[in-house]
Amino acid sequence: MTADDRLTTLDAAFVWFEHPGTPVHVGAVATFEAGPLVDDRGELRLDDLRERIAARLDALPRLRRLLAPVPYEVDRPRWVDDPHFDVARHVRELRLPAPGDDDALRRAAEQIQSAVLPRDRPLWDLHLVTGLDGDRIGLIERVHHALVDGVSGVDLATILLDLEPDTPAPPRRPWTPEPAPDGADLLVAGVRRQATAPVRAAVRALRDPMGTLRDVATVGRGLAAIVGDGLLAPRSSLNGPLRGSRRLAWVRADLDDIRAAGHRAGGSVNDVVLAAVAGGLRSLLLERGEVLPADLVLRVLVPVSLRRDDEHGALGNRVGAILAPLAVGIGDPDARLAAVVEAMRRRKQQPEADAVGRLLDSANALPPRAARILTRAVEYQPLVNLVVTNIPGPPVPLYAAGARMLEALPIVPLGANLTVGVAVLSYEGTLAVTLTADADACPDVDVLADGIERSLAGYAAGPGSPTR
Repeated sequence: MTADDRLTTLDAAFVWFEHPGTPVHVGAVATFEAGPLVDDRGELRLDDLRERIAARLDALPRLRRLLAPVPYEVDRPRWVDDPHFDVARHVRELRLPAPGDDDALRRAAEQIQSAVLPRDRPLWDLHLVTGLDGDRIGLIERVHHALVDGVSGVDLATILLDLEPDTPAPPRRPWTPEPAPDGADLLVAGVRRQATAPVRAAVRALRDPMGTLRDVATVGRGLAAIVGDGLLAPRSSLNGPLRGSRRLAWVRADLDDIRAAGHRAGGSVNDVVLAAVAGGLRSLLLERGEVLPADLVLRVLVPVSLRRDDEHGALGNRVGAILAPLAVGIGDPDARLAAVVEAMRRRKQQPEADAVGRLLDSANALPPRAARILTRAVEYQPLVNLVVTNIPGPPVPLYAAGARMLEALPIVPLGANLTVGVAVLSYEGTLAVTLTADADACPDVDVLADGIERSLAGYAAGPGSPTR
């Protein structure tokens, strides 16, 4: 067993937090040209695709590994090789009944994304969807959040996909799973690690005392910035218990138009997206009959990747976060965008994301039972109203066995008391915004989607446009 086999506290938290009705996986829905993926009879070349994917798993060994809990929870779970790994259990065909339109694909994705990944195998799967109209093949992907964050999820896609349509399939090498440690081995290793943890932490601090002081200062400044705007998020109908299955809604925009809108406002694409989300939230809450004071500011958690360039392709979670204020009480869309740009400018001047990242790293020093108790407490968190994650995707087309990917739509999990989440992904000049909602707690997610779509269209048109 190596240190690489052991989950971090953040990775383990995504495992501990999951239970039936609350799946904790990230995902995507994509569509591809059908031609290269089907044979002369029009049938999906499923065996060829499985072989192609299996040949690439040497680069990502955790995709062939299972979770192994440590007895009595004396340590965090470990990854161990699946002795019965079979790519056919992870790459499957799903046939849609006619008419196989976008609504049918969305409904299939909602059903699949609502279910928890089975724990008796590595925590990922791909459903290749046939029966779609428009000569397309769909893909519904799930990967457990313990394996990937948003950025490493994109890395996973680029490893499994190709940058050129004529990329040959790599040869499949024999793979022999390492023998899994038994429960006694895991228990002994866990007890030993917990007993020596304080010594290791002290040694790390003594090796680089100035670095330790810098970390403490960074955390202090970052937390001061967060507390300075008020520690608690305002109460909102967006926060409540998760009770149902998942509903999805999608919005699309031209990336260049949104980039130009951000430039005009002195901000970024992400600023425009946040302002559009604020506009959509305003529409949703007004539709629900809620009173929106002019100074109402909702708080959104925006994950920030802390992954270094040399860490791309590595699985696991390497993230910090910014708590972004969204001025949903402002009715004028341009004033709302200006408020977001200014708020995010101030946020970026503070080490907020690094502070959160260092706090998450420091959680590795917690005993597993204490970390698990804290994880369950997050279910009642009062700090944020929703999560908005923006993942920069590839600007060039990707291919699967020669078939061009036509569209990619990201999906984030729901957790805690957050009844709706927003994921943004750019691909080949298109900005896709996906809303994941609890079907019972947020049945009106389409109102939110329509509001975001109108806001994005208005920002793309520019101030003074007659179409606004």
